Amino acid sequence: MTVHLWERELRARCEAEFDFLVVEYGCRRRGRFCSGGFEIFYWNGTTGVRVKVEYREEFTVLLCPLPEGRFPPRIGEYDRQPRIEWHDAFDVVKLVTGRRPRFDRRQLYGNHPAVIAAYADALRGPGQALLRGEAELWARLRRQIRARIGYWRSR
Repeated sequence: MTVHLWERELRARCEAEFDFLVVEYGCRRRGRFCSGGFEIFYWNGTTGVRVKVEYREEFTVLLCPLPEGRFPPRIGEYDRQPRIEWHDAFDVVKLVTGRRPRFDRRQLYGNHPAVIAAYADALRGPGQALLRGEAELWARLRRQIRARIGYWRSR
């Protein structure tokens, strides 16, 4: 697999932005290049974080309650048991503050530094309760997702 210079530089920028998870929350870090991008996983005793960059996809940061068994998952294990319950970090911001950060498509798909910084801020701010393993916020996120699914099913 060919790893391009832009991927290496962007991965280094993401690691610099999110390495506070290692220092402040005792997370471990593992990164890997995959076809068309890379993933960086951080995890501690309660929570997993996935920083994901893929060519032609939005930059995303996902959180999950740490599943039983192996973490981070191997490539191709995302749909196997045990199911990993991923939540977008911006959904956490919306749940806690009532507002989701807004960016245009060019920024989201272009891996703009402002988007990367906003995701890091989401974990430093509203997401810190999840990084500490507080179960109440996970339950609220689940209810939010169920309500969203119910809304779209009713349409």
